[in-house]
Amino acid sequence: MPHSLSGIAGLVEAFVELAVHIAAEQQRKRKFRNRRRVGATLRPGENTPMWNLLRQEAKSHIRKYGDQAKLGRILGLPRQRVNAFLTAGKEMPDAERAL
Repeated sequence: MPHSLSGIAGLVEAFVELAVHIAAEQQRKRKFRNRRRVGATLRPGENTPMWNLLRQEAKSHIRKYGDQAKLGRILGLPRQRVNAFLTAGKEMPDAERAL
């Protein structure tokens, strides 16, 4: 009888160690999930009011055919990228280009 209790105690001890390990791993994952990644790209939208204003101002100056291509040449970008910045509003240029 005492021999079987020591076997059960060892099994319980192994389960406790496993539970502690799993809890620590879940806590570590939760900690990193809520953390903002360093260098994460800021996407245009409601959280970028300055970009939205700059985009609106730039769009008012680009009216004629070929203006986006001209701006692209000045910035060293293809006109498709300029279109993505200004018309589609899905992307933002880096700070150096925006300035």
